[in-house]
Amino acid sequence: MKSLRRPYSEQRPTDLGGGVWSVPVPIPGNPLGYTLIYAIESPAGPVLVDAGWNHPDAWLALRDGLAATGMDIREVRGVVVTHFHPDHAGLAGQVRQESGAWIAMHEADAALVRTMHETG
Repeated sequence: MKSLRRPYSEQRPTDLGGGVWSVPVPIPGNPLGYTLIYAIESPAGPVLVDAGWNHPDAWLALRDGLAATGMDIREVRGVVVTHFHPDHAGLAGQVRQESGAWIAMHEADAALVRTMHETG
């Protein structure tokens, strides 16, 4: 069965209406190709739903994709991590470093992050 999913090379940030944008962020070396990050405009600054894979190419795609929508990564107010998979949570810390954004996630995922940091 052929996938209906377009390759990453054909993806562009898309205005979904109502101040919501989808921003494709690549997953280098992964057959999934990319994750769609959602950027929601707010008076306090953009809020991201997920952040993308922790990789330099993904970071550039997120930064440049937001810029293409008129948003600046340095103005991101928050990141909502839907679940703790690397393609959804991987860049949340870097977004926080760049902008001071808050990060929200389920308490079970937050406990997993704390355990990972404690055990190295």
